[in-house]
Amino acid sequence: MRGMGRRGMALLFVVVILVLYPLPTYVDSKCILFNFGDSNSDTGPYCWCWLPSRLSCWPAASSSTSLPGGSVTAGCENLKINYLSPYLESSGSNFTHGANFAVAGAAIQPNGGPFPLSTQVLQFRHFKKRTRELRSEGLGSLISEKEFRNAVYSFDMGQNDISSAFIANLSYPQVVENIPSILSSIKDAIEALYENGGRKFWIYNTGPLGCLPQTLALRKNNGSELDPLGCHADYNNAAKAFNEQMNTLCDKMSSEYKDATIVCTDMYAIKYDLFANHREYGFENPPMACCAHGGPPYNYANRMTWGKPTATACAAADRSISWDGVHYTEAANKIIASKIQSGKYSKPQITLTTLCRKTKKEGGMGNSRAGYSLPSFNNLFVVVILVLYPLPTHVDSKCIIFNFGDSNSDTGALTSGLGLYLGPPAGRQFFHKTTGRFCDGRLYIDFILMYLLLNVSENLKINYLSPYLESSGSNFTHGVNFAVAGVATQMTGVPFPLSTQVLQFLHFKNRTRDLRSKGLGSLISEKEFHDAVYSFDMGQNDISIAFIANLSYPRVVDNIPSILSRIEDAIEAIYENGGRKFWIYNTGPLGCLPQTLALRKKNDSELDLLGCLADYNNAAKAFNEQMNKLCDKLSSEYKNATTVCTDMYSIKYDLFANHKEYGFENPLMACCGHGGPPYNYADRITCGQPTATACAVGDRSISWDGVHYTEVANKIAASKILSGKYSNPQIKLTTLCRS
Repeated sequence: MRGMGRRGMALLFVVVILVLYPLPTYVDSKCILFNFGDSNSDTGPYCWCWLPSRLSCWPAASSSTSLPGGSVTAGCENLKINYLSPYLESSGSNFTHGANFAVAGAAIQPNGGPFPLSTQVLQFRHFKKRTRELRSEGLGSLISEKEFRNAVYSFDMGQNDISSAFIANLSYPQVVENIPSILSSIKDAIEALYENGGRKFWIYNTGPLGCLPQTLALRKNNGSELDPLGCHADYNNAAKAFNEQMNTLCDKMSSEYKDATIVCTDMYAIKYDLFANHREYGFENPPMACCAHGGPPYNYANRMTWGKPTATACAAADRSISWDGVHYTEAANKIIASKIQSGKYSKPQITLTTLCRKTKKEGGMGNSRAGYSLPSFNNLFVVVILVLYPLPTHVDSKCIIFNFGDSNSDTGALTSGLGLYLGPPAGRQFFHKTTGRFCDGRLYIDFILMYLLLNVSENLKINYLSPYLESSGSNFTHGVNFAVAGVATQMTGVPFPLSTQVLQFLHFKNRTRDLRSKGLGSLISEKEFHDAVYSFDMGQNDISIAFIANLSYPRVVDNIPSILSRIEDAIEAIYENGGRKFWIYNTGPLGCLPQTLALRKKNDSELDLLGCLADYNNAAKAFNEQMNKLCDKLSSEYKNATTVCTDMYSIKYDLFANHKEYGFENPLMACCGHGGPPYNYADRITCGQPTATACAVGDRSISWDGVHYTEVANKIAASKILSGKYSNPQIKLTTLCRS
């Protein structure tokens, strides 16, 4: 729920158990569900993405489990049951019965949170595309094209949109006026799924928001605003207005999509009945939260919510409707699930079980984007580079790396985490398909992992460092990549700054412990977490953002200590959680990037001898100088740790300064872009857009798209990193990794 701070916001629909995962004697055909929603059906992403550990969700799950499970409700049945796995949980997930894209705090329309409905739909499209790729490689028991078509696509959203409008102090008429635009976004989402083959849609309307203890505690002014049950009338009336228009939308879509089944389920009637007839269900004090602070009548205080030290849970949650003032208890959820399953509250009156197992005639699979294939390159220049700058010889013992960074080392997190599509010609080298890397092929971290983990033969199947946010087909036996394109040490438009990446690592470590205790998988051990290398490659975006904000060079430099302070905080957090080996990259020559030169250069007097923008490079050097001091400080403070600072600036600047020695031509010109010499970069016609063009495969370019480096340049950079000559102290990554 928007405005609820770090409170976990999750409710586990028991209907997933009752309908999708019945006992074996009942199952006669496979049922697939893809769910889109908010905290009412979020089975964990809020904790997976944001909270430092599952313990942060305590006392959730207190009724039947000893540890919280990410879902903010009072536990679940003590059975070995596969619940619908969150899309954003990449460890121990099971997607054979579908995926849950719901995220607490999400709304239909963007509301400041990172996962609105449109993003959840993009994530689904990525999931489907990724599943196709893995199927083509013969990996796993994966959902088939037919099962995608026969799946049920369920939606439970709207509550946060209405609540946010009231929180923004809109009047009741203004809130109602906003409803058509909210429903338009739902229609767009359903249309997108229909075009991608979906034919079964199960849509929940929104519940009685005015009966929630949070609403009553924070918004009630006097008794005249309450209905006969003591619920806030305006909130409930807004919910009913939303639901009335939702019914109209369902009717409209049913008439438009003749070959689809669209069912609208009256969640308002189901939930309102719990309050109206609470005694029949054995509930007491219906408008009072079980777990919060403040006592009667609502037991809700905005800054003392569940999980906080001053909040307490009631003794018997099965006698409460509300768990935390916003979400429902397990006892209430079970009743809700039973009513949903009955079909009596649905229009048309069909049970979810019937819809789920109903098979339609096969037809087209929609207009999902087809893949592409390019021939593998065989260019003399590339061959020469591979010979002159080979990776070192094979090493055979196990090495674990946890990487934190931005697009320089993002191996697919942005595309999987936010569902964004990075199209051709990215990935045309080596992979011959898009992989989410901002490169024509492999990144420097791919070459490093290729050397550290397996034989250098490029014909072997190599497990590169999997992105944490990629939940399908990932391999975390050798570590995790938390890097996400577009992020910085501070918060940017991409919701995964360094602090969040560290929280994700802490969650991953706790999740791995849980799975190990259950004997699941080949997982990283406690000793391996301790012996792992923790690498950091961030700072470039922080400096660039400062210049883009039109800060002067002195002000950009003044901002550097705060950037480094965040990096220090991240290293300290990992040290406190057992990390003892830190490999830190400084930042590269930002002033030599074609994007920087094309957009920021005003006259030639701003350039250095290589033609790079002097202020940008000087800011990078100032950052790196202070980074070296930080590394020295950390080395002196953490006597039992090893902190290595690697000079990425020198490695990359050398490519530009001595480009002819490496066989590069036009060092300041992007391979893939628009505009031609001198930089081939245009802000609105970037690589991957229809009017942008790429140089010939294997061309002699340093820059791929104006910001990132080509595979060939990355391979040279990786070779220099592995040499240890650019590190302080001069230690090789392989030596650190295996020490």
